[in-house]
Amino acid sequence: MGTRIRRILAILYPCAAFLLPLQTRWIVREARVGWSIWEYGRISLYGFDIVLLLVGAMVVWIIARSITRPLSASVRWLWLFIFVFILYELFVSLDPFLTAVVLARVGLGCITAWFLITHCDGLIIRHTLGAFVIAVVISAGLGALQFFVQDSLIASKWLGIAWQDPGTLGVSVVEHNGGRWLRAHGTMPHPNALGGFSALGLMVFLMLITARRTVATGPLRLRISEASRGLLLQGWPRFCRNILFMLAPLILIAGIITSASRAALISAFLGIVLFAFLRRKELVRHAPLLGVGILGACMIFFVSFPFLSPRFTAQGRLEALSIQRRLTAFSEARVLVRNYGALGTGMGTYTLALQTIFPEKPIWDQQPVHNVPLLLLVEMGLGGLCLLGLGLVLWVKVQSPKSKVQNKFKSSNFKIFLPVMVCWSTLAMLDHYIWTLPAGLYLSIFLWWIVLYGMRINPVVVIEAR
Repeated sequence: MGTRIRRILAILYPCAAFLLPLQTRWIVREARVGWSIWEYGRISLYGFDIVLLLVGAMVVWIIARSITRPLSASVRWLWLFIFVFILYELFVSLDPFLTAVVLARVGLGCITAWFLITHCDGLIIRHTLGAFVIAVVISAGLGALQFFVQDSLIASKWLGIAWQDPGTLGVSVVEHNGGRWLRAHGTMPHPNALGGFSALGLMVFLMLITARRTVATGPLRLRISEASRGLLLQGWPRFCRNILFMLAPLILIAGIITSASRAALISAFLGIVLFAFLRRKELVRHAPLLGVGILGACMIFFVSFPFLSPRFTAQGRLEALSIQRRLTAFSEARVLVRNYGALGTGMGTYTLALQTIFPEKPIWDQQPVHNVPLLLLVEMGLGGLCLLGLGLVLWVKVQSPKSKVQNKFKSSNFKIFLPVMVCWSTLAMLDHYIWTLPAGLYLSIFLWWIVLYGMRINPVVVIEAR
């Protein structure tokens, strides 16, 4: 990989990560059922899609140029499996075009994430994750302001932000003392998504600042603290960066709380508790800074709690309705499993299957079940999941014990990744947007590639000598 291509990728990867919270899109195919819009049937091209398409094209070009000998039998079998899996999903799909778009996103996310982990500098990986954290901090900060001033503040089709009026039916609010209190949504389409992204952003932030072990492929061997001091800019840029470094976790926590997402609160709490347990010896040395952070988080919570108490205590008309809808969604999912559990409905077609089984329900009220494993069981079926398992076995077989990746990175630290895994898994069990939302799908793919490879290679903290 040439220096020029490396520099381009060093810009494109962080750019794609920064654009993830922005929902700017071009609707390629509108979807209507009767007079109602079917949101999950819309096919859209997002800003981050365009950037990742550029990255994907470059990756394919690089790989094509690097092939100098016939593919091994294992690799050929892997490509055959991918072809069979795609044909299977399109064959069983209730909407092949919609499934093809989801498959394209999964494939694009996998190939770009794989190339980032296995071929790019560790510094590019850190910058990509850092760009995502900064973008989520901006979105969470905007969301917190929306909550406290009870105004959307910004509405722009170019930023993908719609105007939210708490007096309008359908807008996500909390009923408080007979009134409607707007929940924070930031740049995301729903408060739950803002809360989940903020929770994952907080875990990634903690992962980046606590990663201390480094591996170098040349004579340069620095600890992360020394490298960071060398990279910090001087003067006002350095001052602003340090301020952002101090405020980022508080802003992310504010985004989690003001979004009033119970799933985000639970996942963030579990991640923070696990992080504190695994890093308890290091936290003792930074007790004053930790105390300031805890005090700030408590202040945000207690200021917000009087307005959000119905949400947290599950009391009130809207909260009872929300719980009832979730229970109903699980009951509907059981029906879908009985009807489609063997073959599946095709990726991205869960709500279409609901409309087929429950046509009396309006399409705008058809929502995916708030559980990603159950959602995947319905969409992929046992047949698709078996094919996916076979693909993972083939992928493991393709990975040689003496692969370039394992030679390049020689250390791992399970503690770095465990809070991220727990946070993501909790969100997956309690909500669906990390699969149904394109930004959530890409984020999930990138995080799991980093985590799975990081168990062996710890790519986040690598500093390469050039």
